[in-house]
This record gives sequence, structure tokens and C-alpha cells, in this order.
Amino acid sequence: MRQYKNEQSGRSMIEMMGYIAVVMSITVSVGYLVSKAYGDYKFSKASLQLSDLANSITKAGAIEPNYAEIVSMVNDKDNAEGKKIIPETFRVNENGQSRQIYHAFGGSVTIGHPDGDTTKFSIKFDNLNRNQCIEMAMKDWLQNKYADLYSITVNTAQQWNWPVYSGSSGNTLPIKRSAVAGKTADDTGACSEATGNNIMWVFN
Repeated sequence: MRQYKNEQSGRSMIEMMGYIAVVMSITVSVGYLVSKAYGDYKFSKASLQLSDLANSITKAGAIEPNYAEIVSMVNDKDNAEGKKIIPETFRVNENGQSRQIYHAFGGSVTIGHPDGDTTKFSIKFDNLNRNQCIEMAMKDWLQNKYADLYSITVNTAQQWNWPVYSGSSGNTLPIKRSAVAGKTADDTGACSEATGNNIMWVFN
């Protein structure tokens, strides 16, 4: 009788360990799915933010000779009309000397002019991790409604233009994944940093 009880106890312990292993496996799987879904949501939001901001600036500057006044309005924290140009999906801080905008991933957004050229405007997303950098760099601009993308620069090092702007030389859009993610384990691509990557989009 004692031997029978010991065997029952042993089987129960093994079964319990099996149950725990199954629960842990399910928990890890669910956690991964939730994390992936949240990451996809953040990317979708950031991608939409970028399109909406570019379109908003383009429409605001439609009757202007260039984008100098529009960019100045957006960056001036005391300019109420400039704030209206910024889509409400962005977080905006006006406590400092200038208006600070933050994208969906939490990094800062800088709006300016590439090389001082006021006929164009630039939008830069800072502090992107490697995966965010890769996905945002490969954003599809073929369906964009208003803003005309001129170029994309990743980490201030590599620039891509549409063929009509770059001619036969340089990197041409759209960006291939291998260019930003790397082709081999030793090739990190343009989005080379684990954190702290930045992308600048230029529009005309």
C-alpha cells in the first residue's frame, strides 16, 4: 500500500512539471504575440504620423513661394497657427525655448530645410532602434497623396533619391531591405545602431 502511494505521488509530480512547462510555453508565446502586435501598431502609427505631417506641411505651403514661413511657424512654440499644422497624433512639448515634437516611438521630430534650401522641407525622426529604422526607411511612398518625396537619408551617411533626381549615379528609391538591414551577419546595413538611429525625409 505504501509503495502504491509513492508511485502515485511520483506521477503527480511529473504531471505537475509537465503542466508548468506547458503554461510557461503558452505564456512566452502569448507575450511574443502581444509584443509583436504592439510593435506593429507603433510602426503603423509612426508611418501614418510621417505621412500626415508631410501632407499637412505641403498643403499649408501650397500658396507660399517656399517653405521658409511654414517651417518657422511649426517650430515657433508661440505660433498657434503653426501648431495646427502638426497632426494631433504627435506629442508636443512647448515648455522649452522651441516647440518639441515626438513621434510614436518616443524620439524627437525635427522639421527644417535640407542644406538651407527653403524650396524643400525635411522631417527627421531621431532615436529609432534598428528594427524601427529598417521598417521606417522602407515605408512605401508610392501611395502618398500630397507630399512629393525627394530623398531619404539614414544616419546622415547614406542617401536615396528617386531616379529622376539622382540620374544614373547614387542610391535610388525605393530602398531595398538589404541596404538598411545588411546582406550578411557582418553587414549591419545603413540602420547600423541598436538604438539611436535617425532618418531624414526631404520633400519638395
